[in-house]
Amino acid sequence: MKWKRLLPLLQGELVYPGRVSHLVQAPDAKRETVRIASGLLSGVAAAHGRAFLGIPYAAPPVGALRWRAPQPIEPWQGERDATQTGSPAVQSVGQGRFAPVAGSEDCLYLNVYTPPGMAPIGGWPVMVFLHGGAFSLGAADNYDPSLLATEQQVVVVAPNYRMGAFGFLAHPALAAEQPDGGSANFGLLDQQAALRWVRDNVAAFGGNSGEVTLFGESAGAWGTSYQMLSPGAAGLFHRAILQSGVAVDPLSTVAAAEAQADGEVFAERLDAAGRYALDRLRALPAADIARAAPIRRGILGPGSWGPVWGDAVIPEEPARAFAEGRYRPVPVIVGTNSDEGRVFGLGILSRADFEARVRADWGRDADAVLARYPAETRSEAQLAFASLITDARFAHPADRMRRLLAGRAPVYGYRFDDVEAPFTIPHPWAPMPMRAYHAGEIAYVFGTRWVLANPARFTPAQARLARRMRDLWGAFARGEALPDWPQFTRAEPVVRVFSPDGDRTETDFATRYRCDFWEARLG
Repeated sequence: MKWKRLLPLLQGELVYPGRVSHLVQAPDAKRETVRIASGLLSGVAAAHGRAFLGIPYAAPPVGALRWRAPQPIEPWQGERDATQTGSPAVQSVGQGRFAPVAGSEDCLYLNVYTPPGMAPIGGWPVMVFLHGGAFSLGAADNYDPSLLATEQQVVVVAPNYRMGAFGFLAHPALAAEQPDGGSANFGLLDQQAALRWVRDNVAAFGGNSGEVTLFGESAGAWGTSYQMLSPGAAGLFHRAILQSGVAVDPLSTVAAAEAQADGEVFAERLDAAGRYALDRLRALPAADIARAAPIRRGILGPGSWGPVWGDAVIPEEPARAFAEGRYRPVPVIVGTNSDEGRVFGLGILSRADFEARVRADWGRDADAVLARYPAETRSEAQLAFASLITDARFAHPADRMRRLLAGRAPVYGYRFDDVEAPFTIPHPWAPMPMRAYHAGEIAYVFGTRWVLANPARFTPAQARLARRMRDLWGAFARGEALPDWPQFTRAEPVVRVFSPDGDRTETDFATRYRCDFWEARLG
C-alpha cells in the first residue's frame, strides 16, 4: 500500500461506518421524541444522556443541487427515526479508478447529544463540532461527544459537510452561476446552514442558541477560523476553539481566481470543458469526481482541497482581514500539539525523498529550510520533516493567529504535550514514536474511543489530564473563568501546556518552534 493512501488512516480521518454514541446501545435507553421545525424526531434517552442522530439540516445536495448553496429541508410527516447517523459525505481514499469511495452526496446530516434530564432555565450552552480530514475525509460519526455533553452540561452538535470536489471545487461557471458566493466554498456554506439549524432548533433539545461555541480539529479548526471571517456566519456563534488549524497559514490560503483556473483544468480532465462544463460535471457519477485528483493547493499543499478567499463567503485574504480587524471578535482558544508533524513524517521514504519534498514545497527557500532541518539518514529525515511540518504548518500559524487576535477579545493559547498519547496504528506503519501527534488530543477532549485512540488505555495521570481539558473546554463554552490559564497577549504570550505530569504555562512558544524563521518566509 502506498503511503499516500495510508496517510489518511494515520491521521485518523477515515470513515468507520456505524461508530455511533454508546447511548443508543445503553441497557436503559428509551425512545424520546422531540419536535423541531421540520417535524418529530425519535431519539434515545438514558441515564448518561440523550442522543438524536442523523438529523437532516438541509436538502440533499444531489442532482441539480450539486455545487449549489444548501437549500431548506422539506418537512416530514410522522416520527423520523433519530437513532442512526446519516451518511458521511462522499469521499475517496486516494485517487485513480480503483480507489475506494465511501459515503454519499446525500450527507447533510447532524447529530445532537445532550445531558440527561431537564435543561436549566435559559438552556444549556451549545458546542458545535466540525470534524477534521483535510476537507477531503471524515465524518461527524467518527466521534462520540456524549461524555463531553453529559459531563460538562452542554449540548454538542456535530454536522457533516460536503468535502473534496463536492465541497470545494472552484470554477468560473460556478462563480457566474452563483454571484453571491459559493464557488469553492460550498462546504463552508454547509457549516453555516448547520449553525442556522442550531439557532432555529436547538432550544427543542434544551440548548441556548445565544451561547454557541464553534470548535473543530484540523480541517474543522480551519473551517472554524474561516467562519470567524464569513459574513454569512455573523451572529451564529459566540466563542471558538481552534485545535490544530488556523486560516492564517499562507500555504493553505488560495485566491478564488487562482482556484477557478485550477478548477477548469480539473473539469477538463473529466472531459467537462467548454460551454456545458457544469452540465457535464453534474451528470458524472459521484465516484468519478471523488477519485479525480485535485489540481489546486489546499490545506495540505498542492493536490489537496480547501476553501478560497475573494468571494462573498470569504471576501478577503484571511491574514489581512484578521490583522486589520475585519472579522467578528469572539473569545477564542487557539492551540496545537507538540509533535503535530509526526504522522506526516511517516510518509518520508528516504533522505532524497525528504530533500525533494522540501524543494518542491519551499522553492527558493529550500536551501535555508534544509540547513535549519538537517538530516542524513531516513530516520533523521522523517524526524526532520515532522519537525518542519510541526513548526511551519501548525505552530507558527497558531502563534501568528494568537498575536493577530489578541487585544480584540480574550485569547487563550495551549500546547498539548502528552508524549505518550495513545496511538493505535501498529508497527511498521509507526516506526518512530508519535508522541503528542496531530489529532492526539481528540480522545482527551471527548473522553471516548475513536479511530486513533481508546481512553481505556489511559494511565491514571492521562485520565486526569483528559478530565482537566474537558473541564476547561466546558467552562469556556459556559463563559466561565478558566482556572490557572492566563490570557495570551502580545506583551505576555502565555501558552498553557497540557501534560499528564501537571499543567504549566510558558512564554517561549515562538522560540521553541522557530517562529521567527518562518515569519521571515511566510509572513
